[in-house]
Amino acid sequence: MNLLSLTLIAVLALTGCTRLTVSSPKTWCLLEAKEWLPLVRNERDTESKMQSAVAIAMQQAGMWEEAMTVAEMIEDYRRAIVLGQIGQEAVVHNQRGVADKALELGENSLSRGVGEFRELGLIELMDLANRLGRKDLVEKWFKQVQTNENKTRANARVSFTHASGGDISAMAQRSSEAEKDVHAGIQDRHGTTADKASPNITVEEIFEALDNAWTRGDKESAASWLQEARRRVPNVPSVDRVGYWVSLCHWEVVTGKTDWAAVDLSKAESELRAIPAGFDFKYEWVVQLAGVNKSLGNEKRSRELLEQETLAVVKNVIPYYQMDVLGKMAAAAADSGLMEQANTWWGMAFAEAEKNPNPRSKAVGMIQYLLSHARAGLKPDEETLAKMAKIKAELPEVYSKIGY
Repeated sequence: MNLLSLTLIAVLALTGCTRLTVSSPKTWCLLEAKEWLPLVRNERDTESKMQSAVAIAMQQAGMWEEAMTVAEMIEDYRRAIVLGQIGQEAVVHNQRGVADKALELGENSLSRGVGEFRELGLIELMDLANRLGRKDLVEKWFKQVQTNENKTRANARVSFTHASGGDISAMAQRSSEAEKDVHAGIQDRHGTTADKASPNITVEEIFEALDNAWTRGDKESAASWLQEARRRVPNVPSVDRVGYWVSLCHWEVVTGKTDWAAVDLSKAESELRAIPAGFDFKYEWVVQLAGVNKSLGNEKRSRELLEQETLAVVKNVIPYYQMDVLGKMAAAAADSGLMEQANTWWGMAFAEAEKNPNPRSKAVGMIQYLLSHARAGLKPDEETLAKMAKIKAELPEVYSKIGY
């Protein structure tokens, strides 16, 4: 168990809030979120987005059958996308029956999309078919991708090494060779140190290898992967570098390299400040940095970061989206051991949903609230659950008054 997890348990104990056992609170939240889906009405795109979000959250929780049941509720092009993603993860978790079913259902749902939107489903299903060894489907579907952007995406996602014939591009062949190199690095990382891994292994995979080594108690390998991450992160040529700086600081704290963390923390914060406040993908990085500061004893700086982020969201994110962003921030805060702040943000997210006069928006907010609690593995308190039950019972009548 890492340092941040221990901190979280301590904070939960002090606040009187307990993390319920195993997956029961997560399962409860996800099943309750599913019950709210019929209350998102009369706008196909919003209905589809919420159904997709719940299905993917269920898949991530290992609720395979429930995830596919929700995916089949989707009436537009996203059904094929979600089924493809569920199937891919099922392969990773050795759920072959689930993966086969997802492929069949996904193929049958391709007609729900047209043009570029259909191609997005094709890409996910090609990825799944490739993992299942269905090269016939890979070839057939690859030929159906027409737009250049989606062809590039397909090339990047699928290995065509064993495909026979067909209109396979040179880019796809090069992608396949790179995939082989990355796979070699993934194989190496389970039993060797970073210096023996493939040079093509990604920074994300380096952190995964670090996590694996630390979890199995191999501190020597973990230290090697940490050094490799520290060498590679400054050279990542995209905004993702900020997130990797945050992960690096987290692992430096976990592994006891607090002197490194103190140095790299300032680099992470410097790059984070350059990202505009309105970009909602920034929120989790801020929360994680606040957790690192707290672990290093920098309580004042931790509070400052959290207060700044609250003000930034209220100022730059419209209330409808605050329902989602604040809930995700709360889940990230809980993960980082910042339970007091998590409860504050959950309270703000719920208040935005509760006061929203639009019944569809209110239902969307409640689903997002439940999904954020599922991510944190915490069930909402009884007072909030009572309010949710009241809102749930009243929404059909509210809809009827506006003719829905």
